[in-house]
Amino acid sequence: MEFSSKYYKVFKTKAYLKNDFFVFYSGVHKNSTEWLKTEQEFKKLKLAYYKGFNKTTKLLLNKSIYKTADFLIGSLTFFFKPTQFFTIKSLFQLDLFILLGIKTNKNFFSSEQIKQVYSSDYQESVLLLYQFKVIGTKIYFKK
Repeated sequence: MEFSSKYYKVFKTKAYLKNDFFVFYSGVHKNSTEWLKTEQEFKKLKLAYYKGFNKTTKLLLNKSIYKTADFLIGSLTFFFKPTQFFTIKSLFQLDLFILLGIKTNKNFFSSEQIKQVYSSDYQESVLLLYQFKVIGTKIYFKK
């Protein structure tokens, strides 16, 4: 099998989509000096990242169970994965990027749903995000 850059992009994007936890960010192209500072900031926050490209990411999302998140991809998309324990507030410290959502345990949550979550303690986060789902379901059935 011939190895190409397109195959590598698809493989890396699939690998991030299979993770139990990752964060979606939208970003823009930077020049080399700004990008170096940005990468240093990622290291400080202990985040591993992958820069997903528009066409490849949309194609994979349409073929996965995350079809509803397809509308989020409009430009360069970054997938971040924490390498150590972190607080969710640290994810909002990336000023150059726009938080699109977080995937935890095969569920995708938008940035509006996670504004009240402050730590990555599994039980606290799952309980709070479960409450969002229950409230959302109740509101849906009341209409």
